[in-house]
Amino acid sequence: MANNKDFAVVGDFWVDTFSSFGSWFNGDFRAKFKHLFPKALNTVGYEEVMRNIYSITGKRQLTLGEFVGIFCVMYNETNFACISEIGGQSYIESAGSNKVAYAYKERGRGLIQITGKGNYDVIFRELNMKNFDAHTSEELDEIFSTGKVCYPATRVWLTSPLLGKRGFDALLKNDFRTFGGTVSGDYNTYGMLFKSRCDALYNALLNAKLTASTFLQYRRRIIYGVLGAVVLGVGGYFGYQYWKKLK
Repeated sequence: MANNKDFAVVGDFWVDTFSSFGSWFNGDFRAKFKHLFPKALNTVGYEEVMRNIYSITGKRQLTLGEFVGIFCVMYNETNFACISEIGGQSYIESAGSNKVAYAYKERGRGLIQITGKGNYDVIFRELNMKNFDAHTSEELDEIFSTGKVCYPATRVWLTSPLLGKRGFDALLKNDFRTFGGTVSGDYNTYGMLFKSRCDALYNALLNAKLTASTFLQYRRRIIYGVLGAVVLGVGGYFGYQYWKKLK
């Protein structure tokens, strides 16, 4: 049985034999835990997040517990997409997150669905951006739709003592309930469900064979580099043959 408590997550990684985490999660893992993870992982979004883990968390490597907590909250909130909260204005302003009414403009955005003017004000101040009140709701949707703002905004939320730092720090002790409660504001119903999800994933990874992978972290660059070399090589060969015929 593997002991992966000290496994450092620095990007995407192999699980068991030649399965990237995304493939393993959507295959073997979800086959056993579909009741906790009902939707398939958006592997494209997940891989993009893992390539930018420092921009998003402020850390160049994560403990296994930090990875699991971050993974589960992004899987649950947005499935690794920089999106705005789904729901019409009447729904959001009457119910919203955890049944607390808030203005439509303040609805959740980004990878972890940052919500509420107070949270936005801290993030905009930390990122030296024009203040929240100066933007329309549509402008905010656009601003948070790409990694340029979505990623560092997530980092500010996770690392600011005024926002989510207490919950993020709790992941160092594998305290998933505290992190889930910090994100959602609900330490009971949601916090316990979040803990159940995290525990299932953490224990499965703890007992799997995990291998760090430079290839998985940089596979796009590697594949494109190989293809480029092949194209140049083939082009050079035919160019040389054509030049010989002209002689």
